[in-house]
Amino acid sequence: MHIADVDKGMVGANGIVGAGGPLTCGAGLIAKTLGMDQVTVCFFGDGGPEQATMHESMNLANIWKLPLVFVCENNGYAETTPWTYHYASKDISDRAIAYDMPGVTVDGTDFFAVYEVAGEAIARARRGEGPSLNRVSRISILWPL
Repeated sequence: MHIADVDKGMVGANGIVGAGGPLTCGAGLIAKTLGMDQVTVCFFGDGGPEQATMHESMNLANIWKLPLVFVCENNGYAETTPWTYHYASKDISDRAIAYDMPGVTVDGTDFFAVYEVAGEAIARARRGEGPSLNRVSRISILWPL
């Protein structure tokens, strides 16, 4: 879980829910400041957007037009709580409107749909238009028999 490979551009992860947002903003700010053609992707689960650090990160990322893509891997639960119980909106990606960024929901079991949405978000970030919030729904999890 806590892996990193800076040479490959993977700044790592941590075990604190929603704490990836500030790290993502830092990586995006470095890329923008140095004029690099890199886009940083922040993956988090259903409980991540409930943390203040994620709200602050998404807001700041769009104010500074950082080259970021926020991806919520929605399996339907934040630990044991269904996301429909703790989200007031109909969809997690609806929160993007509060940060004036695109919010897209895509079926995580449809490879081509995920590829298209990710490509659009990355291209947008590279053009300097700021971050996107994508929700990947119905993540396929293969359980060992």
